[in-house]
Amino acid sequence: MKVGVGSHRPPNPHPRSESASATATEAESASASASRIRIGIHGSPVTSCVSFLLLASGCTSALIREADRFAVVETTRDAAVADRKSRDADDYFRLPRTAARVEASLDASLGAVSSSIGFEGLWKAARAAVWLSERHDDPDRRHFFARRGLAIARESVRLSPERVEPHYYLALCLARASEIERTAKYLDELAAAAARAIAKDEKFDRAGPLRALGLLHLRTEGKLLAGFGDLDEALRHLGRAALLFPEDAENQIAYAEALLVDEDIAAARRAVAAALASSPPPDLEEEHRGWLAKARKLREKIEASQ
Repeated sequence: MKVGVGSHRPPNPHPRSESASATATEAESASASASRIRIGIHGSPVTSCVSFLLLASGCTSALIREADRFAVVETTRDAAVADRKSRDADDYFRLPRTAARVEASLDASLGAVSSSIGFEGLWKAARAAVWLSERHDDPDRRHFFARRGLAIARESVRLSPERVEPHYYLALCLARASEIERTAKYLDELAAAAARAIAKDEKFDRAGPLRALGLLHLRTEGKLLAGFGDLDEALRHLGRAALLFPEDAENQIAYAEALLVDEDIAAARRAVAAALASSPPPDLEEEHRGWLAKARKLREKIEASQ
């Protein structure tokens, strides 16, 4: 079940710290070393395949149990230390984003869990987990980070319910878990989290809360087993996102997809044209290239339908 996850950049940019740069380099080196490790499975092809699948299944279960066992620990009550760690988390999350750097962002975020700065380390950790759950090379790790992010985001909501970020990143983590596990069990919680985020600040992350709820309705519309999804609601939320940020390619593409389902070809063509004419948001140049590629495919689909 594909609900869709927005792209995010850290608010309030800070200059990159030396400690962040050093740790990121170490993390990337470790990741490169790990990538050279290969697992050898011996024996007949059938026996090897079965043994590997059983091993993979066991590892996945263990990883998910580990992901779900998250307990909040206030790592410091020193506001200066917490703020420095929080800045490091933002530095690691900037381009070039790699799995190693974003994992470093997650670790730094958890080092910034402090009441002195409003527990913002938790939502920043959830933000990193969303990215990793979508872009990590290892499918098992993607699942792990979806569930770890879900556990972190729920705690973030509990401790900072007044902020938009915990509700928003909870919605995105739920979307990723829904897609990876192919389940509808998270959908009600996802919709509620996105609705709370809209109420807090509909403009956050370039109308991310509106985009999340609109895509939820769009991806589940017409699916009886999901028991969710309303095309009119998808058009309303995605149209609002496109209206608030008309030069944002991601919003225009999502709206164009909904318009195509609604068979409003002319409006869909205009939305795709707006996406293709857009400029990349700060720190989202890589994502923007992907949005443009998607917009071109939508344009081809529209032209083929005429």
